[in-house]
Amino acid sequence: DGEVVAYSAVPMQHLAIRLVEESMQSISAAIEAASAMETIATPGKHAQRRARLLAMIEAALAKQRRKLANVREQGARAQEIDLLRLWGETIYANLWQITPGQAELEVDGVRVPLDPAIPAKETAQRYFEEYRKAQSAGVHQEELEGTIGTEVAYLEQLATLTEQAEGFADLEALLAEFEAHEGTPSQGRRRARQAPRKPVPVWVDDDGNAVFVGRSAAQNDAVTFTIAGPEDTWLHARGVGGSHVVIRWRNPQQPEQEETVLAAAQLAAWFSAARTSARVEVDVAKRKHVRKIKGGPPGLVTYRNERTVAVAPSADRHAGG
Repeated sequence: DGEVVAYSAVPMQHLAIRLVEESMQSISAAIEAASAMETIATPGKHAQRRARLLAMIEAALAKQRRKLANVREQGARAQEIDLLRLWGETIYANLWQITPGQAELEVDGVRVPLDPAIPAKETAQRYFEEYRKAQSAGVHQEELEGTIGTEVAYLEQLATLTEQAEGFADLEALLAEFEAHEGTPSQGRRRARQAPRKPVPVWVDDDGNAVFVGRSAAQNDAVTFTIAGPEDTWLHARGVGGSHVVIRWRNPQQPEQEETVLAAAQLAAWFSAARTSARVEVDVAKRKHVRKIKGGPPGLVTYRNERTVAVAPSADRHAGG
């Protein structure tokens, strides 16, 4: 898959049997070529690449979380808009009894804070201005909060997939997705790279039913909306980021085989942010009840008519890593 796995001064016949061997003019040239590609599959380099990508995702995630907190704060203030209007109206209705330097106005049990440093009329105008701003913010509050919340969910899922990436090709695919999503290539790159194409991990049970596991946002989309048919079974760990898992039944018209569902649920739990938990709740639904989030990033969906099973995370039957 374009990944350098080794270099040597002598032919490596044991690797050439199953990999592509390329001759270089010298061992120095081989070392330089491998270093330029930064793809030598050493644990240290793999960990460094993972850490760099996670740092970029976490930075983007922190930014979106701050935006979400600000929007929610504005929403909380918007809930007080009626009080702002009442304060302004109360001041105007009682200007005749407000004296310069007064800090508070009380009328019929309503306490209105005043600014002693400015005229009461100006204080009323400020309250009305805050009222208009809060009212305008409230109109788009739910939509804006939903949009940013979707972005947070996507980045959380991407972080989980990056933490669990099993090899160089997986990390490259996730980096390409992140760059495409952010719209800016990583520092030092002239343009965003193309994600390496890698087969979707799959295992087949004794009855010929195939279980597919998405290992990136693009694969999650493919697993759910390309590979699976409407009567196939879709699974995802409940409430946390992770892989989409699909059971493509050999005979979709027959009842689901619970043993296969539970095994697939264990995979969905393992390839999720809840991997270290003793028991994980996994939602199970027919693929026809799963929908993409309109205008949302790849891999994010809504679903209905689900049932939930609790399983211990396990990758024992994972066959495509």
